[in-house]
Amino acid sequence: MKKTACTTFVSILDTIHEAGIRTRDELMEHPALYTQFWLALQDFVCRFVLLSKTGGRNDRGEILPGNCGKIDELEKRGAFTREEIETDCVIKVVEKLDKVLSQPVEKQKNYCYAICNNVVNDCFRKLPPDNLRIVSLNSTIEGAGVDAEDAYTYEDIIPDVTYNPERIHSEGETVRELTMELRAKQARERDGKKAAILREADRLSKRPAEVMVRLACTHLGMKPRALASLIIRKGCENAFAEIIFRVARQNGMELSAIRSVIAESKLTEESVKADTKNAGQIAGQISRLVYRASKHLGE
Repeated sequence: MKKTACTTFVSILDTIHEAGIRTRDELMEHPALYTQFWLALQDFVCRFVLLSKTGGRNDRGEILPGNCGKIDELEKRGAFTREEIETDCVIKVVEKLDKVLSQPVEKQKNYCYAICNNVVNDCFRKLPPDNLRIVSLNSTIEGAGVDAEDAYTYEDIIPDVTYNPERIHSEGETVRELTMELRAKQARERDGKKAAILREADRLSKRPAEVMVRLACTHLGMKPRALASLIIRKGCENAFAEIIFRVARQNGMELSAIRSVIAESKLTEESVKADTKNAGQIAGQISRLVYRASKHLGE
């Protein structure tokens, strides 16, 4: 999970760099890309940066606590919550986005990591000494009777400078809106993918061998040699059935939706040279079928 969050964030930074975007204002002119960046940054902060177990070693060789341990201590002592620190990290990176994007692309991820580290360290430095007695803000101050009309608590006299409800609400609304927008886009893309698969299967329905290699090599990303091995191992019909099942499961489709389109055509071993049982020949035929399918679809 940590590696995926890091890889996705680096990929988004690469995309921004390749698009020639160098400032936050320029990035905001591309709403979809900005949404992807925001969500990838959240994952990078929550699932990678703030989960570090160690922070290196000091001059004496002692292992320093990582962000994970520091946040646990901050929460334990009631100074900050994990959610507040996550939000502060994301906001700080966005505020410094011009500086981030001015760095060489290979250094941008580490620069963002350093920004988040500084946020955690700033919070950690604000912790009071261990021997300082911590009391609840709702506790009544000694000397003020709880029954007295003028009784007051620590919360009444200590200003809360670590929590800004307006900012938290605003940022939360922004995140929710961006998340909903991204989910809607992903849903449209999934629906488009399903429609494209059925449309292709229908156009190639008279050529079942081309349907099979199109589903396997284009939509499942199988290499011709891997598909050839599957055909030799399970036979043409069983291999075709497994490919249809995988495509349907991967794209959230009903099996019957694909099968009904190609029901009238039967796949033969000769069409993919499976009768030879030679993996090289079958793989070569699969490559030719992939090309023919693309041509028939006008690609």
